[in-house]
Amino acid sequence: NPVELANDSYCDNPVGTGPYKLTKWVKGERLEFGINSNWFYGEPVSKTVIQYAIPNTNTIMANLLAKKVDIAVNTGSTAQQANMIRDKMKGSVNVIFVPSTYREHICLNTEDPILSDVRVRKALAYATDRDEISKVVYQGTYTPSYDWFDNLSVWDPSLVTMYPYSVSKANALLDEAGWILGAGGYRYKDGKKLEIQITISPEKPARASTVEVLTKQWKQVGVSITTKSISWSVAMTETVPMGNFQATVYAWGGGSPFDLTAASDQIWTSGMIPKIGRAVQQECRD
Repeated sequence: NPVELANDSYCDNPVGTGPYKLTKWVKGERLEFGINSNWFYGEPVSKTVIQYAIPNTNTIMANLLAKKVDIAVNTGSTAQQANMIRDKMKGSVNVIFVPSTYREHICLNTEDPILSDVRVRKALAYATDRDEISKVVYQGTYTPSYDWFDNLSVWDPSLVTMYPYSVSKANALLDEAGWILGAGGYRYKDGKKLEIQITISPEKPARASTVEVLTKQWKQVGVSITTKSISWSVAMTETVPMGNFQATVYAWGGGSPFDLTAASDQIWTSGMIPKIGRAVQQECRD
């Protein structure tokens, strides 16, 4: 249970081997780190590090402008926001976009009565113009992605089923699934409108912008979108892990794109990863 795990005392005293050790934890606010005298590389440059938990992108931007923080990572900001900070700070802030396995993605609940039909899910994939989202929301700083690992050095595109933007293929699949175009240019089945509710968090404006683009794209194939706004903390503890959503926009991943396990070890256990799974498990047993 994610809620129980978050409150388990086992998590209160993490142990690491890096240059710093945890000295204070104000939950929901910040973590303070001091020097780990046993670090094999010697004493780090900074004697203390304070990491703030700021889930709201606009608050992160405000702290950068006020020079209350030195570094902000994975801010959830749009490219416009990041560039605005750079321009307002007049060269005192560097905005750096780096390759990673970080993935912004549209998550569909396969147990939902509508989305349990794979034809509907495939249709939505075809109806999604990733290039437009990249240009409009991220100004090209996020490249369109078709797989969890498509910028890893070992990625083999021949193993992945691609869903390039195609309104005609999306329409054909929805027709096959029994969703017929009707009033207002939307699709209906058994008198019910094809409407997808997407859960988003107000703290992540880039995701709201993504949904705005999706609303226009999916309307072209007769799919209506509504939104449900809940806080990021609630979404990640009480909504998404429990399957209490129809669709949502969020992210997973992080780390070097040259590390095969950078994203996979956050999503699957070793036994669920084809080919390398057994070897990893055996290594752990040895």
